[in-house]
Amino acid sequence: NFYWAFAELPSDEATTGGDGSRPGLTELDAFSYTPRTEELTSFWALNYQGITQCNTVLDRIAAVEMNELLKGRITGEALFLRSYYYFILSQVFGDVVLYTKITPPDELKVPQTPRAEVFQQIIKDCEKAAALLPTGYPDSETGRATKGAALALAAKTALYQKNWNRVLDYVNQVKALNIYSLMPDYQD
Repeated sequence: NFYWAFAELPSDEATTGGDGSRPGLTELDAFSYTPRTEELTSFWALNYQGITQCNTVLDRIAAVEMNELLKGRITGEALFLRSYYYFILSQVFGDVVLYTKITPPDELKVPQTPRAEVFQQIIKDCEKAAALLPTGYPDSETGRATKGAALALAAKTALYQKNWNRVLDYVNQVKALNIYSLMPDYQD
């Protein structure tokens, strides 16, 4: 996971160290990275693998015979994950290619989608996911996507859109779930 490196190494907050076995990190630190920098290409590829897996689920789940409640939850999880992958891709690259269905290999070469449109899709996916996801899980399933996570990601995306009223709406929806709180002591 080099997501942290894309923000920290080009800043004054961190410098590369170690044994030099990751030349891409040195390139980020020195602003000499290129499209061939391993950390960037790996990050791009891994997120698009996740998006492809989500799109596979979303394209095929309707044909699967299973409990409807479980089918809805799995759909919500795939929508949330796809929106998360697109959010972090847009944080690093800005405009990215937006795929919302399984795309045949001969149709993969398409122009990048403007970041504003990617943000619209993220919010659309988050809203659908929030309607399908539970507010929580048993301790044995901690870490799964929840309604609160989908609403929070929608709020964060609206923040980047500078849509302040929408941010407040999503935050109020998260607060209304009555399961989240801030730490009483800021230092914690």
